Amino acid sequence: FFAPESEVTSSQQQPTVAESASEVNSSQQQPAVTESEPSLTETAPTHESKPDASIILDSVLETEAIVDSSTYTRHGMTDVYGEMVIHGTNLVVAEHLKDWETFTSVYLQNFYNNENNSRDYVQSSVKSVLAQIEMLSVEFGTSAVRTTTIKFKVPISWETTDDSISFITIVSQPFITKEYRQSYIEHMKSYLPGTFSVVTDVSSLVVESQSDVTTSEYEVSNKFFCGAQWPVDCTSATSCKHADDCPSSHGCFASSGCIAREPDVEVETTIKEEDLSSPQVEQTETVEATTNGEDLSSPQ
Repeated sequence: FFAPESEVTSSQQQPTVAESASEVNSSQQQPAVTESEPSLTETAPTHESKPDASIILDSVLETEAIVDSSTYTRHGMTDVYGEMVIHGTNLVVAEHLKDWETFTSVYLQNFYNNENNSRDYVQSSVKSVLAQIEMLSVEFGTSAVRTTTIKFKVPISWETTDDSISFITIVSQPFITKEYRQSYIEHMKSYLPGTFSVVTDVSSLVVESQSDVTTSEYEVSNKFFCGAQWPVDCTSATSCKHADDCPSSHGCFASSGCIAREPDVEVETTIKEEDLSSPQVEQTETVEATTNGEDLSSPQ
C-alpha cells in the first residue's frame, strides 16, 4: 500500500497547531482511505471458470464440495434405479448413449454441488454429491414424436443436513419441475449440441430402490452393431463398442433386433424381396449363430 499524500507532506514539514487540530477533527469525521481498502478486497466475490466441454466424469467425481462436517452427515454409496424418457430424438448411436451417461451424471452432481442460497429445500440441504449413471436398457419410439426411454442405475453418495431426505428424492429432484428439466436440456445442449438440438422435453424421473430390468433386457440394450444407418441391417452387422470398430462409412448403433431377433419376420421379407442368393443366406445364418453364442455380460 502507498502512504496517503497527507502523510508524505507531514514527514517533510511540521504542521502548525491549528493544522494539527484540523487534521484530528477530520480524521474523526471521515475514515482513513487505508482503512476502507482492505475491506473492499476481502469482500470482492470470486468467480470460478465454468468447466470446459471436454470435462470427463472421472475428474468431476474426484472433486467434492467443502462442507462443515459438524452440520453435514455423510451417506455412502447407494444404488438407485431410474427411468427417463427423452422426447424428440432416438439416441441410437453408441457414443451418444455413453455421452448421455457422462453428462447426465455431471448435471445431477452440479445441481447440488454448484448451487448456493437455493430456495429449493432439498437442493440447499444436500451437498458433495458423487454419482455415476450406468444405462441398463434403452428402447426407441418412432411414432409421430421420436422418443428414447432409458432405464439406468446410479450409485450415489452425498452429504446432508437433513437425514430424512431419501436417496430417491435426491436423484429425482433435479428433474422434478419443468424449469429444472429445461435446465437439464440446455446443459446437455452445451455438451452435445448436435444430439440434443432436437430434444423437446424430458420426463420427470421414475426412481426406485430396485431394478425391474431383466438380464435379457440388459444384454440386448448394451450390445451395439456396425451399420451404414439405423435401423441396422442385421444380416451383415458386426458387433462394436464404438465407431472406431466399424468401417469408415459405418457407425456403431444400438440395435436390439440383431440380438433378440425381434424383427425376424421383417428380415425374412427383406431377403425374399431382394432375392438374395443361397451363399448370402448361409452367411446370414452364420452371423446369427455367432451372435447368439457370444458370452454377454450381465448387469452388476
